[in-house]
This record gives sequence, C-alpha cells and structure tokens, in this order.
Amino acid sequence: MGDTTTTITSETSELPTTTGLSVATTLETSVIATTASGTTAVTSEAETSAVPTSEAETTSTAPAANPTYSLLANGGNLNNAQPQGNIEMTSVLVFNPALPQTGGTRTFNIEPSTGRLQDANGGTYVCAYYGSSPDTSSPPTIAYCNPSHTGANKGYDYLKCEVVGGVFSCTAPQTTCQIVEGVGQSCVTPQNDVYDRFFTERRSTGMGTTDFWYIGTGSPGGFNPISITALEVS
Repeated sequence: MGDTTTTITSETSELPTTTGLSVATTLETSVIATTASGTTAVTSEAETSAVPTSEAETTSTAPAANPTYSLLANGGNLNNAQPQGNIEMTSVLVFNPALPQTGGTRTFNIEPSTGRLQDANGGTYVCAYYGSSPDTSSPPTIAYCNPSHTGANKGYDYLKCEVVGGVFSCTAPQTTCQIVEGVGQSCVTPQNDVYDRFFTERRSTGMGTTDFWYIGTGSPGGFNPISITALEVS
C-alpha cells in the first residue's frame, strides 16, 4: 500500500458581538487522505453556541400627572367667562351668576381611565342633568352628578371630555326624561346618540341675570352656542 498523507486545516470565524452577547463559533475541519487508489476529501462541521452574557436592563417611569384645567367660554353673552358653582351634589354650573356662588370659579380634571370630567377640588363628577329635558330640542343642563341616580336610563349621566390643542369638548348620552303619571320620572337612554355641543341660556331674576350651561345638539331655539378653551393650570 502507498503512503498516506493527512492534512488537517481548521478555520475559526467570530462575528461581531451586539449588546454583550457571545456569538456562536463554527469549526470546519477538512481531512484529505491520499492513498494509492486516489484522493478522498472528508469535511465535517461542528457548531457551538454560547449562553448570552448580558443582563436585561429595567427602567421605571413615574406616571404622568393628571393636569388641572381652567375653562374659558366664549360666544353668546360670554367673553372668557369661567364656570362657577356651589360644589354641592346636583347643583348646576353657571356663568356670570347674579348671586355669588359659594364655590366660586371652578377648575377641573379629566379622569384618565374613564374620560369623565371631575371638579379639581374633591373629585366630584360633572354630569348632564336631564330632569328638564323631555326631548333633544331641550338640552340638559350641566351640573354635579347625583351618585345614586347617575347612568343609563337615569336623570344624570357623566360628561366624557377631552382637550385637544387647547380646545375643550365633551359628550353625553342623549337621554330624555318625562314625568309619567303614577310612575314619576321616567328616563330613556338611546344606544349610541350623544350630545356634543355647548350652549348657554340667559335667565333673568329679581337679582339680575345668570347664564346657565347646557350640552346639546343641532341648534335648539333660545340657546346660544359657545366654545370653550382649556388652560392647563397645574
């Protein structure tokens, strides 16, 4: 038998690492055996992978503060007027009151999880009140909610609001309420219809005039459409 010559070559390649990870290394071995009968080449490849060495980094971020807004209304008889109220459950919110309101000028938050409007002092929710709204041409007043009578098919329902580019807007269900003989107040809330425009109505008393705040739709007779700007105060 003739001489046998064996040649072994090895090649190791290492890829660049990223974020501290070890990269797999490939070894390739070629064995060339020369015999009298001819040449035979055998190639084998083995691949090994290493365990990552980097550790996950964790960061924590504090929740964003819920801003407080001052509201400025314009249109009709209003010129940068701010809503005022007595901060009592079910009391209405008004502009330019004839008599001073015990709570004075109000500021507001928007509850992040629900979009509901809240008084910034104490968190009382703000609602549409449907007690004097038998149909959609009679928009509901804006008042502090009655916790025991708020929701679908009830006399109060939450205002859901947002501020985009300084413009304050809200929606409320188009609930209507009527007095039914032998039953009392009966309210019906439609599936999807909402009020989404603000109005005021000026009422005169022996003490002067007050502009009452409403939310409605379309162009109800006797009501003045208004726009409201929200200024972040904290």
